[in-house]
Amino acid sequence: MPEVFVIEPIKQLQTKKKRVCAYARVSTEEDSQNNSYEFQISYYREYILKHPDWILVDIYSDKGITGTSAEKRPGFQQMIRDCQAGEIDCILVKSVSRFARNIEECLFYIRKLKGLNISVIFEKEHVNTSELDDELLLTFFGCLSEEESRSLSRNIRWTFKRRMEQGLFITTCAPYGYTLQDGNLIVNEQEKPVVQWIYRQFLAGNSCQKIADTLNYFRVPKEKHNGVWTASGIRYLLLNEKYFGDALVQKTYTTDTLPYVRKANQGQREQFYIEHAQDAMITKEEAEKTQRLIEQIKPEQSLSMKNNRVLQNKLFCDYCGSKLRYKTNGSKLYWVCQTHVRGKEECPIMAIEENSIYEAFMTMYHKLKINYKKVLVPALQQLELLYQNQLGESISLETGKETIKIQKQIQVLSRLQSRGHLESAIFIEKIRELNEQLKQARGEALMQRVRGNQVINRVKTLISLIEKGPQRLEVFPEELFLKMVTKIVITEEDDAVFYLSGGFQFREKLNVKRR
Repeated sequence: MPEVFVIEPIKQLQTKKKRVCAYARVSTEEDSQNNSYEFQISYYREYILKHPDWILVDIYSDKGITGTSAEKRPGFQQMIRDCQAGEIDCILVKSVSRFARNIEECLFYIRKLKGLNISVIFEKEHVNTSELDDELLLTFFGCLSEEESRSLSRNIRWTFKRRMEQGLFITTCAPYGYTLQDGNLIVNEQEKPVVQWIYRQFLAGNSCQKIADTLNYFRVPKEKHNGVWTASGIRYLLLNEKYFGDALVQKTYTTDTLPYVRKANQGQREQFYIEHAQDAMITKEEAEKTQRLIEQIKPEQSLSMKNNRVLQNKLFCDYCGSKLRYKTNGSKLYWVCQTHVRGKEECPIMAIEENSIYEAFMTMYHKLKINYKKVLVPALQQLELLYQNQLGESISLETGKETIKIQKQIQVLSRLQSRGHLESAIFIEKIRELNEQLKQARGEALMQRVRGNQVINRVKTLISLIEKGPQRLEVFPEELFLKMVTKIVITEEDDAVFYLSGGFQFREKLNVKRR
């Protein structure tokens, strides 16, 4: 008969009390009783005694010390050392701003304490870090960081506006011809003659493009925009009020909501015009004549752009990546790399006659017209097969752990907002972002289907254009070209690489007719 031994149950160990400390940072400028050191000590002693399973370790504090850097707070550093020594289980803090004002540093110490299995309770925000995983921590502190950024941005904008109203706004960027010294624009005596020459040339009847080409030809130095003079840059200079001594302030503005974006001020914000803001380089009479002349030639510039609309913004240099722009030589039109214009040694690709590009496209079209069933149709079939495979494999992406995490973040934000610790504007913005993430997590498979379907539709459109197109092209078909071609890259080998709708690339040799 087997012998049986009875193992007596171990008596239940007495529950260990949680070792709790408090941290207080008190400014010497604060006289309020609620912020005094003595009040906080008394408050935390009473608060901890209300919890029979807690025991007070200590109350750490820093008086009259900034909260922007933890290294400058000896009381805070002593608390961290005691935590690392295993003497503390939980930290009580009045608010996040008392713990740290630097969000990154605050997040660093919270994570460090979580690694030691130590929780931090922020009373004002009603947040216990032991209840939040890493992503929720990022969400929580991200909200605080955004609010801090909004507050700082509002203060800066208010300060700038007061300075603008008083005519004391300090510019941060000097236009060509000026240098910035202690916030004031000082005439650059070396660049001043160039500015005056530009105005004289324009008033004499020379175009902005011709002025820019002349400056580039003689290598007149220009620090911004890689030292290249452009027609648009010349036009901006001619319309800049600073050259006749005045200043229009707040030409651009920054949006109020995150993400902050700088936009041109077209009436959305106040503007302030300051007369005699700096020394002038030209007279107001010259400026007024320039303004009238620019207004008169606007229709001519628009017509020039219209005549070259087919290849505009579609031609790129394979050697340096720059766009090609058109140049005329009598009745012939050429396209040339902008870098090559600046210096032949910087880019070897020379000017290409426009007709040779048209001829290359027509040659490519004729090849596709004959062979599209052997080239494009099989490619479409492979894309449709791949699309069907992805359709079946991606359905499981619509639900999963990612969805649960995002839902938890939404719950935390809702709790913060309901308790009045999160502004409505921030709450709405963060909920919008999380809902977008939730849609993405649930609909990744759908997005894959949409993207795949878009590619397939573009390929079908390309095939349809070729099927319905003429058997033989006698003249360059502008409308067909614009529908088929997304861009053209010109190579050193005098090839034109056509990028077509649907992602296809075809290379054709150019019949080079250079200047």
